[in-house]
Order: sequence, then structure tokens, then C-alpha cells
Amino acid sequence: RRLEAKLTWHKVQNIGRDHIESNMEFLGLIIMQNKLKAETPGVLQDLHKANIRTVMVTGDNMLTAISVARDCGMIPP
Repeated sequence: RRLEAKLTWHKVQNIGRDHIESNMEFLGLIIMQNKLKAETPGVLQDLHKANIRTVMVTGDNMLTAISVARDCGMIPP
């Protein structure tokens, strides 16, 4: 089903999930993978040893950010 063409940000924020997710047709599935560069954990370790604070800035989902932070050693497993 098509949604109205001129949905504003405000309208989208106020539409209920039940309304949006009804009468839909499954078209496909996308799987995304977050791969670190091989050198990332070592670089972060060097920064930590040099007492340089590292932070992660992301627009990703919180669970994705936690997973990446664990993979590169920013937080314990």
C-alpha cells in the first residue's frame, strides 16, 4: 500500500506503528554487516596507552554501536 505522498516529519512522528505496519507486502530483506578495518583495534589500543580519550560518534542503533565497540576493544566483551 502507498503512504500519502506528502508526509511531514511531524506527521510521521505521530503515526502509530500499527497503522504503518498494516496491509503491507513483504518485498525483501537486507542484511548489513559492520566490519572493522584490521588495524582499528591496534590503533585504539595505542591511543589508550598514550592516555588519549577515544569516543564513538554514530547515528547507528545503540546495539550496533555496542557490538562495534566490543569488537574493537573500546568496551569489554
